[in-house]
Amino acid sequence: MEHGGVIVLYDCSAGEAPLDDAGCQNLRDQLAAVTESNRDNGKLVLMAPYSGMEHPIALTAWRTLDAFDEFDEQRVQAFIDSFDRKFNPEGF
Repeated sequence: MEHGGVIVLYDCSAGEAPLDDAGCQNLRDQLAAVTESNRDNGKLVLMAPYSGMEHPIALTAWRTLDAFDEFDEQRVQAFIDSFDRKFNPEGF
């Protein structure tokens, strides 16, 4: 984040309806596909599990957070497009 990157976090046990193993794998695969596609296109994007969240999915960039319960590819992509390298004072 310090260099303008976006972090995609997930917690399969979060929310009102925690995901079972298959649901969690599906969520990871969906998030990974978006993350990898953006990295392949030169964007600074990282994906990681993060326990203890209120929602299963959280997107964060410098001083910005969006958290939600259901995977939405367009929402994830729009966040990445909006915040990738938005804060990048060192020019990376």
